[in-house]
Amino acid sequence: MLQLLSNVMSEKTFQKGLRNYIKKNAYGVSNTEGLWQSLTEACAEDGVKDWEGNNLDVSVLMKEWSYEMSFPILKISSDKHGIVTYEQESCMNTSTIWKIPVIRGDKKEEKLLWFMGKTSNSPDWTPLITAPGIDNVRASSFIRVEYDDFSWEYLLKKVRESENDYRTKGALLDDALFFAKRGVYPWTRVLDLVRDMRLNLSLIQWTPVFSIMDTLYHNFRYHFEFNLIKEYFVENISKTYLLIQRKSPSWEITALGSQMENHMCRMGYSGCLFIAKNIFTEFATKCAYSRHGTGRCVEVAPDYRRTMYCYGLRQKPDRLELVKTMWKYFAEEATYFNRDGDNLLHAMSCTNNTSILTRYIESALSGDLPESIIKYIGENDVTGSSLFDYFKKNPEKVIWGNVNFDYYVDAMIQDWSNEEQLQKVTQFAYSPQHKLLSEEQKKTWDNAVHKVIKNKQWLTENGDSIVKWIEQHVLG
Repeated sequence: MLQLLSNVMSEKTFQKGLRNYIKKNAYGVSNTEGLWQSLTEACAEDGVKDWEGNNLDVSVLMKEWSYEMSFPILKISSDKHGIVTYEQESCMNTSTIWKIPVIRGDKKEEKLLWFMGKTSNSPDWTPLITAPGIDNVRASSFIRVEYDDFSWEYLLKKVRESENDYRTKGALLDDALFFAKRGVYPWTRVLDLVRDMRLNLSLIQWTPVFSIMDTLYHNFRYHFEFNLIKEYFVENISKTYLLIQRKSPSWEITALGSQMENHMCRMGYSGCLFIAKNIFTEFATKCAYSRHGTGRCVEVAPDYRRTMYCYGLRQKPDRLELVKTMWKYFAEEATYFNRDGDNLLHAMSCTNNTSILTRYIESALSGDLPESIIKYIGENDVTGSSLFDYFKKNPEKVIWGNVNFDYYVDAMIQDWSNEEQLQKVTQFAYSPQHKLLSEEQKKTWDNAVHKVIKNKQWLTENGDSIVKWIEQHVLG
């Protein structure tokens, strides 16, 4: 919201208004109207105009933006003659109509336009589809922009031919993901946009891409097409991943690199697994006799450690006791700074040994391990069934254990979406063991069945088209 104001007023005027407001209220009580008044005064001094050409009254503009629970969607449509029309609607289907500031442009030139009413009568909002520029560049306004099929094709053309800044690319990707999750866009449209983007080393660009990849990972995880999905991930990430320096002084590059490394190792990329194994081996050697946890013996940047511990241990299972010892140090001696302790606990769930996972489940239920180990087992168990198998054999231990039943079941069905998994949760609902559950726990189980059905339905509706797209554009 503040970014919207800064773009309407200019950053210089916005900063002036903020400074004036802070000076006025340095020793007093602050309030929203006082802030709007200070910003309005700064606009008057600098000649910032509103949608009618008058001095901008920030309070009038911001009432609908700051007091509404929803936000506007700007819908773009094109007719057969190539004339573009715009319409706004509320994300939550309310009747609110916003005064929307929209910056249209490309990397060379930008122009602030005002969209007024349900449909605007200004010529600015009936351009030809071939006109240059993209709406809401740099995510300058607090809106989502939705394109119809014809407009989308021209957007892709603009994306391919122009060099847009990283914030514009990030906004386009984030909007596409938003509309795909709502069922407005087909997922192939999102994949088209990722393909046509020239992504560089920018966390803003890659964050929605990671969300897209997470969606595909979690939905395809237990299906035979998963190998194809992994191949698509590696194809998209590998070039950028190889450019990143692990010891970069930039926090953004470090954050980006750590997320990429996690995705690449999770997908089984050999280069990532090789690095994780080597660094983990070094960690195991240097920390073997540590009395101070990992603080003095791990040289890996904190952002990278979670991935290194997990995939290093998976390849060096004989070092599990060391990881447990390191975790116990944080649990007993450094609870005030448990970030690396949680990384180590997470790593313990990365073992491929199901007997060990069973012992961890028992330890969590008895209170000897934090309940978060249950969630981590759901994330990392290669069989996908350890939690369910334990529950089926020991229902009373789970029902009366130290782990919240809702939490256990959510972890147990994490990413479940195939027919066999649906049969497991459905059949249990008709078994004698189901009668052991309380009424609230039965509701939890019913919700779990519905979640698996929903996940399975998502694949039914989207899976084939996604697989065909990848086969055509990645393997073709």
